[in-house]
Amino acid sequence: MPDPQRVLNFGISGIVARIESGTVADDAFDDIFDAYLAPYHGMKADGIVLGCTHYIFIARAVERYFKKHFCGECRLFDGNSATVRQLGRVLEQSNLGNFTGCGKVAFHTSGNSEKLKPVFDMLLDMPIYKQGEE
Repeated sequence: MPDPQRVLNFGISGIVARIESGTVADDAFDDIFDAYLAPYHGMKADGIVLGCTHYIFIARAVERYFKKHFCGECRLFDGNSATVRQLGRVLEQSNLGNFTGCGKVAFHTSGNSEKLKPVFDMLLDMPIYKQGEE
């Protein structure tokens, strides 16, 4: 069982807006991370939980930042896979699943769809993050 005194929980403002602007470069978030995490530099970080569906798009940036400023394994944990598996179970239970391999992706937003479509397309075309890959 992890030591609760060693678990730090951060909500870091600004990350989602930057991702939704189309910015996902590995060094594009250092200023935001520094604002919240600089007091903890040098500490041991065994694991980092990516607590938002947006964060997988900057997993390499998170991993790079933590390996640069923290010691320890700095392993990333992403809940997206489990969310997708649960969605599959719910769709199957509701007889809504399409398991033929054919389908389409539709984006819906309360924002400006014309402005956001290129960002959605860019994010969808990004390679899937795999722990430890460059």
